[in-house]
Amino acid sequence: MKHDWGSRGSAAPVSVMAFGPNTRAIEALLTQAGTLTRNQIVRLDLLERQNPELRLAAWDHLRDRLAAEPERTWRFAARKAAWSFVREAAAAHEIEIPADDGYWRVETGIGCGAARAARYSACAVVAPEALEPEYLEILMRPWRAAVGLPDVVPAR
Repeated sequence: MKHDWGSRGSAAPVSVMAFGPNTRAIEALLTQAGTLTRNQIVRLDLLERQNPELRLAAWDHLRDRLAAEPERTWRFAARKAAWSFVREAAAAHEIEIPADDGYWRVETGIGCGAARAARYSACAVVAPEALEPEYLEILMRPWRAAVGLPDVVPAR
């Protein structure tokens, strides 16, 4: 079954290649995000809170490296979709995550760390080759530890 990846939450409909050349990998990660268990959501919250200064530096790096088109458009699409998918998964466990809080740690309620972890991972997969390896690792670590990366995620 082919998903309309942009139809969840407030995300606008997107094309088949909305996430760039790594669309398949991002779709696999979104599928994981949409089926998170309550335990995974809580674990992601805890993992995402570790070393916040490093994670924000890594996010700055990602944002700077993927600022030009078309990567910027792909990054925004991945960012929005990841938050929406986690939000939908959380709702199935009676966890209410507010609408996307933008880039920074604004929302701290249960599930917000999980949504940020999904967002960081999905955006990193847009163009992992453009990121410094240590920053890529920082962005992907919570998702890898709590959920595991899909096999289709490109290696650095």
